[in-house]
Amino acid sequence: GGGGDATESKTESTATAEGLLMAQALSTFNALEQSRFEAFRRSTFRGDAVGAYVAYRLAEHQERRHAAREGTRRLLGAASCGVPTASARAANAIRWNPTVAD
Repeated sequence: GGGGDATESKTESTATAEGLLMAQALSTFNALEQSRFEAFRRSTFRGDAVGAYVAYRLAEHQERRHAAREGTRRLLGAASCGVPTASARAANAIRWNPTVAD
């Protein structure tokens, strides 16, 4: 009817090409797929939780790189960089090689 045409023309005039493609894809979902998609769209992570996780992983990666560099320096007999490790795991990784004397 006429109400549907007015809604469609309003949607078409304001929608982006990407939005129109999404609407077309969503129109192919059956009822179960539609409910799953809606549940997925409603689910979110807290922004600070995601940021904290990413920061933790970046710090952990940097710690591993530091442990590898420091361990290599000590293995080759060079002096320590003097940068303290933030975790016992990294400190143990540096001291792991039995040929390195402290």
